Amino acid sequence: MDWSTVTWDASGTSVSVSARSGNTPAPDGSWSAFTPVTASGASLGLSGRYLQYQLALSTADTAASPLLNAIGFACSQSTGQLPTPTSTNLPTSTPLPPPTTTPSPTPTNTPVPPSVAGCFIDDTVADFSLGTTAGTFVTNNGSVSLSPLLGERFDGTALPAGWITDLWDVGGGTTVASNALNVNGAWASTSNSYGAGTTLEFVATFQPTPWQHVGWSKDNDFNSPWAIFSTFNTTTSLYARTSDGTNTLIPGNWLGSPHRFRIQRTAAQAI
Repeated sequence: MDWSTVTWDASGTSVSVSARSGNTPAPDGSWSAFTPVTASGASLGLSGRYLQYQLALSTADTAASPLLNAIGFACSQSTGQLPTPTSTNLPTSTPLPPPTTTPSPTPTNTPVPPSVAGCFIDDTVADFSLGTTAGTFVTNNGSVSLSPLLGERFDGTALPAGWITDLWDVGGGTTVASNALNVNGAWASTSNSYGAGTTLEFVATFQPTPWQHVGWSKDNDFNSPWAIFSTFNTTTSLYARTSDGTNTLIPGNWLGSPHRFRIQRTAAQAI
């Protein structure tokens, strides 16, 4: 098998890709050395029935989480063999330093990776979980990031360990299903607290219903200080709200579909 073009989709990060190939199921001395790929779209130029690749994620922007959304390897049959990729190998990366910059807290559309071509493509939790993922976290949509302090995929049927919930209203409740935490007339939070210098990043679907919130709070009684994304008292809009009374309308349509949100905490403010 001749391995040629390598393409990937990444955001907020620098990705270093290298790969090697061989004709034995487990890499041994007959395999090629790891060959670095200069850029997405470059040719790999390797031959062999099996392929193994490794990634290194890094970023110089502490306001952006490094993410690899998908990677694909093009190939052509040269000896009648079928491509059999080995498990993905993701080496441990150096954790990001605490955020110190001050970008505005603006939600962004949940990224939809562009088309990544190849005779095999890794872009799901199952794909990336086949390999060594030490130092990384695989999100529900199949993106790979550096390991956070806490990362949850809500891939069970109950709240994960370290999470708690209670009711705001009679008849309310919290459920976990289809890789999502669903909250209605209730609240859910981590049982641990996180101090200044910590960033909260999450994907959420706000419905056209008032008083939906996700963000930071001093405690589960919603005492100040707090900084949240919220539908506030509306059924049509989303706001960035803080406990000092600031309610900033976020232009656009943010309800009814998933979007990625981020709130950074410094010693003096949430940004």
